[in-house]
Amino acid sequence: MKRLTTAKLIIISAVFIVLFNNLAFFRNVIEVYPVSWGNIGFLASLAVALAGVIILLLTLVSSRYTFKPILILILFISSLSSYFMNNYNAVIDHTMIENIFSTNMKEAVDLFSFKLVLYVFFLGFLPALWIYRVKVKHGTVKAEFISRLKLVAITLAVIFFSVLIFSKFYTSFLREHKPLRYRTNPTYSLYSMGKYLGNKFKDRHIELKRIGEDAKIPATDTDRELIILVIGEAARVDRFSFNGYPRETNLLLKTDDVISLRNVQSCGKSTENLLDVLSHANKVNILWRENNSDSKDVALRVQYEDYKNPDKNPICDEECRDKGMLEGLQDYIDSQP
Repeated sequence: MKRLTTAKLIIISAVFIVLFNNLAFFRNVIEVYPVSWGNIGFLASLAVALAGVIILLLTLVSSRYTFKPILILILFISSLSSYFMNNYNAVIDHTMIENIFSTNMKEAVDLFSFKLVLYVFFLGFLPALWIYRVKVKHGTVKAEFISRLKLVAITLAVIFFSVLIFSKFYTSFLREHKPLRYRTNPTYSLYSMGKYLGNKFKDRHIELKRIGEDAKIPATDTDRELIILVIGEAARVDRFSFNGYPRETNLLLKTDDVISLRNVQSCGKSTENLLDVLSHANKVNILWRENNSDSKDVALRVQYEDYKNPDKNPICDEECRDKGMLEGLQDYIDSQP
């Protein structure tokens, strides 16, 4: 097998990642800048610029002994990111990475699929195997330094002129369509990992701001009311049959008087806390029953019951079922004023 210089291996790897692991990025870009004679040059320059950024990133880790292991790791990260971005339209930001690390084994196994294996095999394992086997031609320390310097200089020049030639497009791309950059792979996921680790290791002592302490139920409101809020995993609005999905996914729900809110957007992907405000109001009893990984700190200051194990949940086979959270609930309701 012919020996490759580090620079050539970096360029080949960057081009591979852009062509095969950034389909979600370019699919979203094309929705804003459709393929046409007026846009084709910008789209091509965007691919070149992204490859340039990845080349610069790989050059930073291209020391003699760390280059291959880190490059192989990046390929596996890219293949995983590509799978979730292509199939779930996910953005791998620092919040998503925090969710990954707080996911338990059962939830992780639920995400396993044959398609995921194919992504990792073809986009991660096979190119990683090739990189492992390829012979790299290393020069002297001085020669390698000069080679890296040339690669960085040429790459920066290519990126600069790519942006300069299509500056009008890049102005709108950077100012008006910022979320598109969140889908670059693996650059944004690696940036998000750094942000997550930075937040993890810095001083996380944050003073909670108490709000809604004046929340009250009017004295004239004497009715005894029960509200049950069921918070499930993320579900796509276009996968509910009563929203028009052709497959029957709501066989039981469609027999009830269900209101489906179809045009709703969240200002954030993380759960916002209502419970603390409710707890300030008089005559409000709050019970949080949990059959997921945890409440993500939402239920830290209210009554909490864990139904993830058979000690508490009477309906468990290969996993503990949500239905088990109904056990004893009526008795609790009856005991509250």
